[in-house]
Amino acid sequence: MDASNKFAKVRVVIGEPDGETRRSLRATLMELGFVRIFATDGLDAVTDAVQTGTVDLLICNATLDGKSVLGLIPEIRNERLGPNPFVEVILLLPTSTR
Repeated sequence: MDASNKFAKVRVVIGEPDGETRRSLRATLMELGFVRIFATDGLDAVTDAVQTGTVDLLICNATLDGKSVLGLIPEIRNERLGPNPFVEVILLLPTSTR
């Protein structure tokens, strides 16, 4: 099975405030065969996508709209946010300014 078939049904949400990083992640995922990709820079849009169950893989900056997204993980795992407690989550950490 080639990569385009293996990942074609995986629903990915990218939450990243930096437009260039967001576009780069999306392009890389598409090269790997992912096609169902929703990319946003907003916490509300990420939360809505998780709530409606339209995500299998969440790639998200640890901070969106000036708020931490860490609280989303236990909400997802404990089925208080969305129907899928098994969403795979990859958190991106911003570059240190020090």
